[in-house]
Amino acid sequence: MGMTQLAICVSGPTAAGKSELSRTISEQLSASTVSFGAYVRHIADRDRRSATVPALQDLGASLLRELGYPELLRRTTEYAHAQGTIVVIDGIRDTTMLDEVRRAFRDTYHVFLDTPDEVRFERWSARGDNDQPGDKEAFAAIGRHQLEVSVASLRALADVVLDGRLPLAALAGRITHGLTARGWALPNSSA
Repeated sequence: MGMTQLAICVSGPTAAGKSELSRTISEQLSASTVSFGAYVRHIADRDRRSATVPALQDLGASLLRELGYPELLRRTTEYAHAQGTIVVIDGIRDTTMLDEVRRAFRDTYHVFLDTPDEVRFERWSARGDNDQPGDKEAFAAIGRHQLEVSVASLRALADVVLDGRLPLAALAGRITHGLTARGWALPNSSA
């Protein structure tokens, strides 16, 4: 993946706060953000498909079957124009993709964002890409999708599990502290 040395991988269930945290870390470290969700939304827009969460989940699963893990990672990274020493990868959905990222980058730091269901439901209901805000059954159905079910297995593989209810600055601080403890000299970091 070019000259990138470190991939900070952010995983967790739908509406855990992954994208906000990924953007915060990317800004703090002047790093590129690679987002599987952004890539899948790009494909949906390009092909004029529905952009609801269930439709995007189905499209993501289809792309994974069609392209395979290495190619989906390559295309997502290319779409993001990722460059530099550090990249933040938003939206790892299963252990096989995490393994692929670990093969592609010299070092990885895997963050699992653990956010209670009630908080995730509130966040999901407030999002603009949601055509059924407040519908608990629709939210539960998202959690039963094949891509979402596999997310829970990532928790045990994380370098750090963080409480998604914490303020973004606190979460970012814990990540940068963990990275500096592993010997990374981070740009623009207050850790």
